[in-house]
Amino acid sequence: MKRYFIIFLLFTACSTRQKRVEQSVPYDAIEVKASGGFAGTTTGFLIQKNAEIYVIYHTAGKAYNQKFYRMSTTDSVAQLFQKVYSSGILNKPYKRTGNLTYSILSRKDSTTKAVYWADGQDSIANYIEQYRIIRKFASSQ
Repeated sequence: MKRYFIIFLLFTACSTRQKRVEQSVPYDAIEVKASGGFAGTTTGFLIQKNAEIYVIYHTAGKAYNQKFYRMSTTDSVAQLFQKVYSSGILNKPYKRTGNLTYSILSRKDSTTKAVYWADGQDSIANYIEQYRIIRKFASSQ
């Protein structure tokens, strides 16, 4: 009987922790992409709050595609999302595109927030830093 009680306590603790992690996640998904250039292609990553990570790719004139890349952990995704959220970069829309445009997009319920920028622009250091952090997280194994 004592053994079943301990198992019950462990299960309850784990499920409560999982609910707290899910409630603290400020986004349902984040995308980072690079688009444009000579070929007009788009490449990037989509990170979902359930810890699934997809590669995004698109070539001009064809449909957008995404392919499952890897699984992460919900805790690490929650930490990443919280870091992006606390940076405040998605609080104000920013859209200055160019030949090669970078973007960070977030989705929460039916709301999408995004920032777009091109190489060589001033005052985008925070965008670039967050972009690199997100992309490194997504591409790491």
